[in-house]
Amino acid sequence: MHGPQGSVLVAKDLAQSDVKDITVALPEGVALNPAAADGLQSCSTAQVGFEGVKELNPDGEPGVRTAQFSPQEATCPDASKIANVAIRTPLLPNPLTGFVYLASPQNFAGLPENPFESLVAMYLVARDPVSGVLVKLAGKVTLSATGQIEAVFENDPQLAFEDAELEFFGGERAPLATPASCGTYTTSASFAPWSGGEAVGSTSSFSILAGPNGSACPSPLPFAPSLASGTTNNNAGSFSALTTTLSRGDGQQAIQSVTLHYPPGVSGLLSSVKLCPEAQANAGTCGPESEIGETIISVGLGGDPFTVTGGKVYITEKYAGAPFGLSIVNPAKAGPFDLQQGRPVVVRAKVDVDPHTAALTITTDPSGAHAIPTIIEGFPLQIRNVNVLVNRPGFAFNPTNCTPTAVTGTVESAEGASSPVSIPFQVTNCATLKFAPKFAVATSGRTSRAKGASLSVKLTYPQAPRGPTRTSHGSRSTSPSSSPRS
Repeated sequence: MHGPQGSVLVAKDLAQSDVKDITVALPEGVALNPAAADGLQSCSTAQVGFEGVKELNPDGEPGVRTAQFSPQEATCPDASKIANVAIRTPLLPNPLTGFVYLASPQNFAGLPENPFESLVAMYLVARDPVSGVLVKLAGKVTLSATGQIEAVFENDPQLAFEDAELEFFGGERAPLATPASCGTYTTSASFAPWSGGEAVGSTSSFSILAGPNGSACPSPLPFAPSLASGTTNNNAGSFSALTTTLSRGDGQQAIQSVTLHYPPGVSGLLSSVKLCPEAQANAGTCGPESEIGETIISVGLGGDPFTVTGGKVYITEKYAGAPFGLSIVNPAKAGPFDLQQGRPVVVRAKVDVDPHTAALTITTDPSGAHAIPTIIEGFPLQIRNVNVLVNRPGFAFNPTNCTPTAVTGTVESAEGASSPVSIPFQVTNCATLKFAPKFAVATSGRTSRAKGASLSVKLTYPQAPRGPTRTSHGSRSTSPSSSPRS
C-alpha cells in the first residue's frame, strides 16, 4: 500500500489526509490454505496487549471506536506469525518492521478472543528499534461462502505513511493458496480518509500462468482420483481389518461423492455391533457399540497437507432406502480453529445389499448437509486423502471364494465430473478351509395315504474359527482399489 507523502516535507504544499480505514478484498480463488494449520498457533488478547475497544477521542466526535493496546512489546508465539510487515514514513528515518500474527479465533463459550469476536483476525505489530515507536493494529478478516477473503483495518492512527508492505509467508504451509485455474485475478482496495471525504479505490492484478509444479493449464480442471487398499489378513474366510485410501492431487476438482461395489462374500458380522439410530447418526453422536472403524483425512495444498485424526465410522439403521447406513464423523479442527461451533463433520452413506448375492454397495450422500464437504466456514478444504480403516475386532471378514474378483465404483466431483474406479480383489488359502456340512432327514408318526407323513430336513454347519489361523500380511496399492466392508 502506497500513499505519496512528498508534500509532508515541503512547507508550501498542502499535506494529504491520513488514511483512516483500509479495506482489501483478495480475488475470488485466493483462499486460506488448510495445510498452514500444521503447527500453527494463535496470539491471545493478553499476549498482544489488547485492552479493549474504546472511544478514539473521548472528548471528540462520538461513535469513533477502535481497539486499544498496551505500550509493551507483544509476546505472541512465533508459531502464530503469518507475515512480515514493513512501514515507511517520512516522519522517521528508519522503517518500522515486525510481523502479522494470527489472532485467537472466536470462543464458542461466549468469551471474546479477539477485538472482533470473529473466526479469523490478525494483529499487525511493527517497531522502530531506534526511536522506539511501536505500532499495534487489529485487522478483521471475513470469509465469504465461497472462501473469498476480505481484510479491514479500521480507525488507523493519524500518521502519514509512505509505504506499508505485508509479505505473507510462502512454502508448503503458506497461509494463502492461489486459484486453481489459470487466468488474471484482481485485488481491490479501498482507502477512507480521516478528512471525511470519499474513499479512494485501487486495484492490482496478477496472472496464474501454470498449474501445480509448472504443469499446463487445463480447462476444465482434471479429475482423476485414485484408491489404494490393503488388508492385514488376506486369508479366505478370516476376520481382517481393511484400510482404504481415496486420494486426489493438487489442481484437480474436489471430491463430492463416492459409490463402491464390493464382491460377494466381503461382509461384516452384524451380531457383534448395535445399529446406531437415525437421529444419533445424523448428529454424529453414535456410541462405541456401533463403531466399526476410524478415519484419517489430509487437507490443503502442497506436499505437506494438514492431517485430521480422530474420525470414527459407525454402522447405522436403514438409511436412504437401504437396509443399513454409515455415519462417518470427523472433527472440524485445524490448528487453532474449531469450526462449526465445535460440532463435527458428519458424512452419511447408505449400504445396499444385493438380494441375490448379498454383495454390498456403499454410496455417500451426493448432496445436502451430510455430503462430503468442500468448504467449511469459508475454509476450502482441498481434501487430498481420505483413509478409512475398518478395524473393529470380530467384524469384517473375507470371502471364502479365492476366485479373482474386483471392487468397482464411481467417484463424482463437486463440478459434475465422474471417474470410474476399479481394483482387483482376491483372497488366498481357500484350500485350507474346512468344509463339513451335515444333512439329516427324519419323519415321525405312521404314514398313510389319507393323513400323509411328517418330514424334517436339517442342514448344519459346525461352528469354528473363521479361516486359517496364520496371518498373511499381503497388501495391494493401485489406482483405484477396494474399500471398507460392512
